[in-house]
Amino acid sequence: MSTPITSPWGAVQTATEYDGGICFVSTPGHGGFFVPDELLAGIPEKEQQYAEHWSGSKNWYEEDCAALSVMFWLNDKLRARHPLDTIKGYWEELAKENDWQKGNKGHE
Repeated sequence: MSTPITSPWGAVQTATEYDGGICFVSTPGHGGFFVPDELLAGIPEKEQQYAEHWSGSKNWYEEDCAALSVMFWLNDKLRARHPLDTIKGYWEELAKENDWQKGNKGHE
C-alpha cells in the first residue's frame, strides 16, 4: 500500500503505516485510520456504516468518532513501524525526557 496523500479531511500532513495496509493520517483539521478493502471484513458492518457517516467512506475511520473500531477489531494489525508509535514506546521516551529534564535542573 502506498501512503495516502489525500483523505476525507484534506491533504495528509503525516502518516503512520501499520500491517495489512492500515494507515493513520493527520491533516490540518482532523485525521484518522485508512483501512483497505481486504481488511473491512474484520470490522462489523454497523461500525463500517458509522465510519462512513463521518467520513463518507467505509475505509476511513475519523479519529474522534470511529477510530476505536479499528483499534478494537484490527488491533493485531496495529504493530507500529516506529517505537514511538506504540503507547509503551511513547511513555518510555517521555520518562527518559523527564529524567533528563530533572537532571538538567539539578533535581535528584
